[in-house]
Amino acid sequence: MSILPRSLTQMTTSYAKPGDPNNIEARAARAYWRALFPNFHRHDDNDRRNGLLNYGYAILRSALARALTASGLLPSLGIHHRSLQNAFNLADDLLEPYRPMADWLACQHAEDAAQDDPLSLQDRQKMIGVLSLDASLEEETMPVFTAMERTAMSLVQAFSQSDARRLALPKMG
Repeated sequence: MSILPRSLTQMTTSYAKPGDPNNIEARAARAYWRALFPNFHRHDDNDRRNGLLNYGYAILRSALARALTASGLLPSLGIHHRSLQNAFNLADDLLEPYRPMADWLACQHAEDAAQDDPLSLQDRQKMIGVLSLDASLEEETMPVFTAMERTAMSLVQAFSQSDARRLALPKMG
């Protein structure tokens, strides 16, 4: 399911440098959002699509924090995210591979109402379904929620064996 222009892949592999001096991440994000939603600005609080995305990300983040806690990890102690005010630093470190699942579901649901409508109970009920979407992890298909539990367990193994290759991250199923 590739919705991105081929030039975006070329852009990110050809010009990427440490520290992103060419602003590749922002350019890639702009192309991604333009391809996903027409006439869309990610930080427009009046756009219902942003509400769908934010709600979906919050669901994923809390489920991931739960999975990390169940695996014996402290979600507040992150690897790259280290804010003292953030109780979910480690969940934020692992969230990125799960975001496209919320993006996909928001895209499917965004057409059900006008863009300037506030989120409804039905919107929230649909977005909680992100945890039931199929994800591929280690050549197996499973619900996102189960994949998060496996990701958390694999992180424990990666830490205990000092081997980052043990970390299992999902793909959309």
